[in-house]
Amino acid sequence: FAPKLNWDQPEPAMLLPGSGEKLAEWSAAHPNNYYMLMREATQLMEDKNWPAAAAALQKLIDLHPHDSGSGGALGLMAKVRRELNDPAAERALLTTLTKVDSAVPDANARLLELATADKDWKTVAAQANRWLAVNPLIPAPWRSLAQAAEETSDWPAAIAAWRTLLALDPPDPSAIHYNLARLLHRTGDKSARRHLLMALEDNPRHRAALRLLLELKSGN
Repeated sequence: FAPKLNWDQPEPAMLLPGSGEKLAEWSAAHPNNYYMLMREATQLMEDKNWPAAAAALQKLIDLHPHDSGSGGALGLMAKVRRELNDPAAERALLTTLTKVDSAVPDANARLLELATADKDWKTVAAQANRWLAVNPLIPAPWRSLAQAAEETSDWPAAIAAWRTLLALDPPDPSAIHYNLARLLHRTGDKSARRHLLMALEDNPRHRAALRLLLELKSGN
């Protein structure tokens, strides 16, 4: 497990103000110490010295490629790459991080955001499913899964995702009922009317829902 890193921890007293000289001596005697490298990287991030922070974190990643968690080297480097306006590198780091640890909420959410911006629906669906495998009760990945399915014309998968999201008691049931109604209408499912009426019950001024209701009526 990261054998090239030193995992000794400095005495707590060395971390107190005024102990910089002792801490520097200890650090020199413990090269490639994980805690000192991380301390250096996080201080550079606090100082907003992003290029130097990237260099410090890259050293950590080279020595410990799977340092996961939002506070690990991979997660911190992704934040630095975001500050450096390098979305491709940020996305690659987040992809690696979520493969190592799929239970990092902020990494999952950001990776979905980046893949959606790139209209990479295959990655959106795969990442949403990876997140849901950890916790199927989170609404965000269900929304992403529904969007990815719609963009790829996978109507059954989109309908299933919206139905599941509705079962999670969302704060915007009207919008979800409407989305279900239009997809069900597209597939010829007569239950579209019921969901449409439920959408209008929650939001009587939902213009898109009213237009769809007129379309349903004219179809009859």
